Amino acid sequence: MVQAHPEARKPFGTSGRLFFLPDAASGFPGTTPEITTAATEIPIATIENPNAAIEIPIVAIENSGAATGIAHRDDRKKQDRHMKIDLAFRIDTELLQLRFQTDPSLTGRSEATLTRRLSHVTIHLAPGADWDSPERQRWLNDILAEQLRIQAKAILPSRLDEMARRFDLRYHGVTIKRMHTRWGSCSELGNINLSLWLMLAPAHLVDYVIKHELAHLNEMNHGPRFWAELDRMTGGRARQLEREMKQFARSLFAQRGRLR
Repeated sequence: MVQAHPEARKPFGTSGRLFFLPDAASGFPGTTPEITTAATEIPIATIENPNAAIEIPIVAIENSGAATGIAHRDDRKKQDRHMKIDLAFRIDTELLQLRFQTDPSLTGRSEATLTRRLSHVTIHLAPGADWDSPERQRWLNDILAEQLRIQAKAILPSRLDEMARRFDLRYHGVTIKRMHTRWGSCSELGNINLSLWLMLAPAHLVDYVIKHELAHLNEMNHGPRFWAELDRMTGGRARQLEREMKQFARSLFAQRGRLR
């Protein structure tokens, strides 16, 4: 079992941070550094035309596996425990539709291509490849994370801004990050971080996380005044939405494993 995070004993984490994401068991994932690999930066992040299909060179998988060399001491085994991605994996929410599918036309030509049209993303995989191997699973997780990052940057900042204006709140800035232990955070300086993994969630839970972090602009804690502020922003449904978000996380991790 993964060592519990030292703050896991606190019901909602430290001031200004949304609750930690529980894994499929009863523990909490440890903190790992943000991972950036050639696999995500080179073929994916350079998409300029959202309607274009691009080919992903399989050599990038080799690079991402050897990788990164950024694991802390004995954390390399932990980093192999990625979210399981197979042909049944789908995201089908109001904000994003994403799927993986085999494409026989890629045989002998390429092992993977990606088609992205606005909020619709399809990742085409060549048949016959061992997509269950640890190297390819890591690579598929990186490709998925980069697509979630693209979509999150296109949607979340404007959603945050609209809600801040609606509730007459002022924040300093917003950053989209590949965070593994929380959905979002808010600093005392008014800087809000949102996890790109939020794009896995239904829209109403994405909005809840945004409101949760905005509420910290007035109350940097999880005391009664914080929940009163969040109730003001959610029509009295703050505790209910918090339970829904926790249940969503448990269900996701039970089905797919951890977010890395």
